[in-house]
Amino acid sequence: MISQAYIFGALGKAAFKQGEKWYLLDADAPDVVRDWHPFDNNYLSLSNSETTPVAANTDLEGIKRLLATETRKQEALTLALHLMDESIRDESLKAEIAELLGEYMEDAEVFQFLENRLLTTVVPDAFNPAFASNLCQSLQMQRIAAVYETLDTRSEDIHTFYSAWVKAAKNYFQDAGKADTAFHLLTTKGLAKTFVQGISEQDKNLWDQAALNAEIFLKQEGLIIDNPAFFTELKADLTATFKIEFVERKKTSARNTDSNPIPPASMLFLTNVERRTGLTRDVFAAEYLAPMKPVVFTDLTASWPARQRWTIEHFKSRYGHLRVPIVSNNYPKTGKGHMTPDRVISFKEFLEILEYGPTDLRIFHWNILRVAPELRNDFFVPGIMDGFVDELPFIFFGGKGLKVALHYDIDMSHVFLNQIHGRKRVILFKPNQSVNLYQHPFTGVSYVDLNNPNLYKYPALANAKGYEVMLQPGETLFIPSGYWHYFEYTDGGYSISLRSFGSMPARVLGLANIATNYVVDRGMNRLIGSNWRKWKEHIAEHRATSKLKTS
Repeated sequence: MISQAYIFGALGKAAFKQGEKWYLLDADAPDVVRDWHPFDNNYLSLSNSETTPVAANTDLEGIKRLLATETRKQEALTLALHLMDESIRDESLKAEIAELLGEYMEDAEVFQFLENRLLTTVVPDAFNPAFASNLCQSLQMQRIAAVYETLDTRSEDIHTFYSAWVKAAKNYFQDAGKADTAFHLLTTKGLAKTFVQGISEQDKNLWDQAALNAEIFLKQEGLIIDNPAFFTELKADLTATFKIEFVERKKTSARNTDSNPIPPASMLFLTNVERRTGLTRDVFAAEYLAPMKPVVFTDLTASWPARQRWTIEHFKSRYGHLRVPIVSNNYPKTGKGHMTPDRVISFKEFLEILEYGPTDLRIFHWNILRVAPELRNDFFVPGIMDGFVDELPFIFFGGKGLKVALHYDIDMSHVFLNQIHGRKRVILFKPNQSVNLYQHPFTGVSYVDLNNPNLYKYPALANAKGYEVMLQPGETLFIPSGYWHYFEYTDGGYSISLRSFGSMPARVLGLANIATNYVVDRGMNRLIGSNWRKWKEHIAEHRATSKLKTS
């Protein structure tokens, strides 16, 4: 069991503790594990801004993947800074650096990291972003050129923002190291960029939203002493320095909203779902079923033939001729087309789309087991609890990057989600978090954006506490009855869900929910369309605001 781990991306190293011993990995030879004592060299003496702690219980393969990603980020940052160094006179070397950087920028995660870091980095005088922008334009590398061009136009703002941060931080952080760490973390999460944008556009709403998000984030990290006063002082200093006046905008532009890519694991109160191997029926009942707590089984499907048999090629060759209803993120559209598929295509065509790359398409409300009942021979209903419903196994297919809106299953069943192919990121919340999540009445749906939580518009979301897990192929996630869940397909893939009703009252409540959804919500959607959704959103916000006032 790995109890502690750190990634040193700038050095291309990872250290982890197993038992009482520490070990070291090198990005250049990740399969070579060697003994290491943390005090034999200076890795752990690096500031927090240069190390990335890894979640407890991450396995060795997970650490290797993180090491590769963080190393790529740091390598790309090094190249980006070199490209701004106009002292490099070798034209072929500059072109080679630009081309290599372009390859790194194809990775969306690396690009986002690099953009956030560059747009809030105090650029040393030796580097010239305008020089780099012109070079990239001459090489027809417009995407990279645009980043440097933005950096060049905001370089003075960035310098001033950092100087004001250091000045204000003296009274609110325990030491300069923590102040620098806080600035670095806000930079990597995209928040510092939002602050700078708020300054550039003199947008009070944008600044206040960034301050609220940063306040919550730094409080979670235990870095800041007195959050609100710090940001008030910082804002006053910048207002005086720039001789500007922040203006309240009636509506923040979509570009402003999208400029704050905060990962939910950093902005929301989320804890990791426990992973268990060898859980017995009695232990599961006592530790997870009775307290209604989610858990990941690592071995519940170990004997399923589906684990090996259900490949994309198998589905294409045997069932590719079937016609399937396809939906996109437009699925919950209002009006007469509410909850109807976007189109119908062959199963083979959909699987080829899934293989090709990112897509927001998925198969929904189509049960392949009804037309191919022989697939039932490839999985077994587990004996971990009673109450499984034989008629309700569903296989869900989705493309890489697909996001399924936050919702709970209105039939109120316990769900065992068995991942077969690809990875899936899942966020869960208890039923008692519904008001904080701005649940739309007469539905089991919330439309808050967990990847970019707008705490300015949805302040109660800051009080929501939940769970998060990256579900791997071969693993099973137990989702207790009534739990809210958000899915994100990290890879194109599929899973099969098995449902169990733990009690008769839960089943009765589920039937009542289904009746309400079909009769009231679907009916009103088709009758008055977008006005019905606006009304539901208003009620959700009113309920959350009322709860905040009484809490």
